[in-house]
Amino acid sequence: MPLANYPGRGISLPVKLNYSSKVWRIGYISSPYANVGGYNVARAVTEAIYAEHSTAGWTTSLDLPKVQWPGANDFYAYSGKPNFSGSIHSYRIARVYIHMPDGSTHELRKSDQPYQSSGWIDMTGTFYAVDSSRMRYDSTGETTGTLYLSDGSRYVLSGSSGQYIDRNGNTLNFNGATRQWTDTLGRTIGMPWPANPGATDYTYSLPGINSTSIVYTLKFRNLSQVLSPGSPALKPIGDYYLPYATSAPTNWDSYNFPQPTGVSSMFYSDYSDMEQENSYTYVLGRGQWGASVFDPVVLAEIVLPNGQNYKFYYNNYGELDKVIYPTGGYERFAHATTWALGQVSFPYTQASRGFASRWLSPNGTGGTDESLWTYGFVSGVNPYCLIATAPNGVRTETCLVNNYLPTTISDMRMREMAFPSRKGSSRRAEQCCAEV
Repeated sequence: MPLANYPGRGISLPVKLNYSSKVWRIGYISSPYANVGGYNVARAVTEAIYAEHSTAGWTTSLDLPKVQWPGANDFYAYSGKPNFSGSIHSYRIARVYIHMPDGSTHELRKSDQPYQSSGWIDMTGTFYAVDSSRMRYDSTGETTGTLYLSDGSRYVLSGSSGQYIDRNGNTLNFNGATRQWTDTLGRTIGMPWPANPGATDYTYSLPGINSTSIVYTLKFRNLSQVLSPGSPALKPIGDYYLPYATSAPTNWDSYNFPQPTGVSSMFYSDYSDMEQENSYTYVLGRGQWGASVFDPVVLAEIVLPNGQNYKFYYNNYGELDKVIYPTGGYERFAHATTWALGQVSFPYTQASRGFASRWLSPNGTGGTDESLWTYGFVSGVNPYCLIATAPNGVRTETCLVNNYLPTTISDMRMREMAFPSRKGSSRRAEQCCAEV
């Protein structure tokens, strides 16, 4: 969503908003001991995290790339499975995740060769993208380095501040203290909203022509205030919680062991395949207190300088599922659990969510004016295929060659969630895996 663009000497500073519905991640925390039949047994604890590197899914072109290093407990056994013991037989991969202003995320690696963890994370050297983005990150520390892009431009990162330099050396400067960019003409452009917006209105003023200002109003509300009609009621994020939500989990006989909420939740715990088979994994909601429901602050409306507006509505997962445009037309979406590409085990598969359907109504009346697109995975032994069907019936298949064949009950349950018509496939796995 473009708001403005400021041409300068050889380089422009665009101001636009981006939205990505990939707002969930389930991350491993630690493996405290539980009392199981009188024995101390390690149980994995994870947390479901919402909009970790965005504002309820929204980012801006003014954001600096965010650098995310592996966690302190992100190490693996020789088999490649997560290893909660942290013993001398634990290994790491030297990699980093870069979260870009457009909402995309890229993994970069220094090497594919595992190294023994020994309690340290490799954060220096040259890291190369494993996807087709052709990015390169020369890291000099945890929050400092230079990110090279495929077009020859680069970001020079220094903590919360940084520079953007194009291929000809033209430079834009970002001051992390004031959260403002300075372009090549000396103009300063601030961020559209605070680092942690509250459920209120924010006025965003941009420079106009002849010393005038272009004024937008950005309205943030709690999810409960902009929940789409017909959406399920709000629930807690996880079916377990920590008595002290901001502290690390402890063993069963101490003060902060995971406790059940006793109510229905968005993400749930179950047995999963870690270093030890059938290890029970608890799922918490980041920052969740008891059985409190998930009710974050989201962007609800943008009022344009001419008085027209965009309105946004969300489902109970905090995912944008309807946009009403200034013209009166609308676009709405149905989200669902999707099949994960690659070998992802339960409960992490629950965070793999995406569009299942999309409707577009140009005049906003719906009915026969609505056009429908559908999206879904059909996964067999090889390959995995995403099928997109347009309103005119044209079907596009995008396939990934992958030798992983899901065989566990949790994987079959994941398939049932993504494809309700395959209910019961976990009890007849050999039939499910042969379906197309």
